[in-house]
Amino acid sequence: MWQELDNRLMRADPDRRMATLFAPRTIRRRLIALYAFNDELARIRDRVTEPMLGDLRLAWWREVVEEIYDPDAEVRGHEAALGLSHAFSSGAPPRVWIDRMINVRARDLDAEPFQTIADLKQYADRSAATLMRAAVWLTLPGEDISAAGEAAIKHAGIAWAMTGMLRGFAADLAHNRRWLPQQAYDEAGVSVADMTRDQDPEAARALFKPVIASIRREHREARARFADLPSEAAPALLYASLIPAYLDRMSRPDYDAFAGKGEPPLILRQARMVWASATGRL
Repeated sequence: MWQELDNRLMRADPDRRMATLFAPRTIRRRLIALYAFNDELARIRDRVTEPMLGDLRLAWWREVVEEIYDPDAEVRGHEAALGLSHAFSSGAPPRVWIDRMINVRARDLDAEPFQTIADLKQYADRSAATLMRAAVWLTLPGEDISAAGEAAIKHAGIAWAMTGMLRGFAADLAHNRRWLPQQAYDEAGVSVADMTRDQDPEAARALFKPVIASIRREHREARARFADLPSEAAPALLYASLIPAYLDRMSRPDYDAFAGKGEPPLILRQARMVWASATGRL
């Protein structure tokens, strides 16, 4: 089971999976199970043809979580569900976080775009940052985290989620999904037609600019507080050290969001994560 979940993450979420390699074996398995669960939730929007079907899948996962948190219940035989059950068997993070991870995905089924960058950040906080909080808990079960450490988690999670939205921009547009808020379009002076019809790289760079600036601010806040987290928690955040590399590529004057060439080479990402682990700097 663990190998299959690990293989799935290698394909679907390679940066988070890479970060788990810095954790002890037992903790690594718990993180892999949590990330596989998150991948199941994230892929719901791509697996359904209408929102009602997505709601049914979310309801199914709510029932799974109910079973996992009930010591007398038998967890249904789904690989990711069983993985999460095993990961939580020696201690589970606060259920409110896991419920929030499920509930926020209802927003994925809504075709209406976000209106402001603040709206986008709120979604990112409830999704990626909540996942990061749960991951930190799994590295240090039950340990209190300082207010500065909690802030590092929040800012890192928000920055990672927003970076992911930029990375997946063209693919999302192809599926009629708009993650970037109307505020960014207005500030850049570009229209949805510039993206969907013309696929204008220059217009996309203008659109990305205010979002990238916001992400960099979030990442700086996370970096300034990263040292306030216990070192054992580092594997739960290390992938956020890759954010500057992604943003630097997307900030180049010749960057084409529609060409699909915004990914730093794997060896560069590996080296950046090793450096972050060795120096304690995000």
